[in-house]
Amino acid sequence: MKAKLLLVLSFISMAGYAQLQTEGFENNGNALPIGWQQINVSGPAWQWHPSMTGNPDQPPFEGDHAAYMSDENVASGTAEDWLVTPQFLVIENAHLKFYSRLQQDGDQQTTYRVMIHVGLSPIDISSYTELQQWTELEINPQQLVYNEIVVPIPAAYVGQMAYIAFVMNSDNGDGWLVDDVGVYGGVMNASNFTNEGIKLYPNPVKEQLNITMSGKDFLSVEVFDCNGRKCITSLNDGKIDMSLLSGGLYLVKVTTPEGTGSYKVFKE
Repeated sequence: MKAKLLLVLSFISMAGYAQLQTEGFENNGNALPIGWQQINVSGPAWQWHPSMTGNPDQPPFEGDHAAYMSDENVASGTAEDWLVTPQFLVIENAHLKFYSRLQQDGDQQTTYRVMIHVGLSPIDISSYTELQQWTELEINPQQLVYNEIVVPIPAAYVGQMAYIAFVMNSDNGDGWLVDDVGVYGGVMNASNFTNEGIKLYPNPVKEQLNITMSGKDFLSVEVFDCNGRKCITSLNDGKIDMSLLSGGLYLVKVTTPEGTGSYKVFKE
């Protein structure tokens, strides 16, 4: 329930939408959620898995579980373990958000990375590109407190299907707890944009959505579903025909010379 609730709240409160549904690792027992993968590149055959309920060394950010990778000891080099998300569509202004926590105070020399892959070979680690890398003190200045991490996804990936990987390299270092992972996108209300004089009605809508403005000119109007797919890009005499869309929540992106604003509309 945690993942579904967070998705709805994020959609409503952020005027954006989840491209990768927020995952809290709650609903698949001791296994990773369906669609998630782990890759053991080097080191012992330990792997990413949901944290143990009630274990004070593996607390979730919220709920009962987080994704957890323990520290490992190797004879040479470092152990390397990957946690890979399901595939998702990258849309405009996409960003990865998650909560990170370590298990030990101090710096144990572990490194943490977020990688991205576009294509059909998510287990081919050579095909990934690094988005960001951290030391222990960079990703969690307070190691035993969850820290919210936001990683922008470059615009070059917009329109492509992608995978995100969480990568830990360690040798007798620290572990890693990751929780409430999601990828979000869409256009937030611009700071110089005012919705004064702009009306969208009726809402909920069955067929025709009307858009009226006072003293402003439209540059474009686009409609996106909750998976980030662009559904409509045309406006006819101030009306958008939504009659062929399935019922549910949509985001209407309105661009004027002053900026861009986003509006939530429910289709009956």
